Amino acid sequence: MTDKSKLTRRGFLNRVSTVVTGAATGLVLTKANAMSPPTIESLPEKTIPKQAKGYQRTEHVDTYYHLADF
Repeated sequence: MTDKSKLTRRGFLNRVSTVVTGAATGLVLTKANAMSPPTIESLPEKTIPKQAKGYQRTEHVDTYYHLADF
């Protein structure tokens, strides 16, 4: 009799934990979908560089290469 009650209790706790986990996951997914996407504000033309400078070898880059033994 005690084995059957343990199995019944284990099954109940297993089902409860599954339902709670599923409900929490559903709540998180619903909240994520309900949030509005962030708006991207355009920068004024003065702050946008006309031409990118690209790769520049500076002192800290040389130090990194020296320490990395390239």
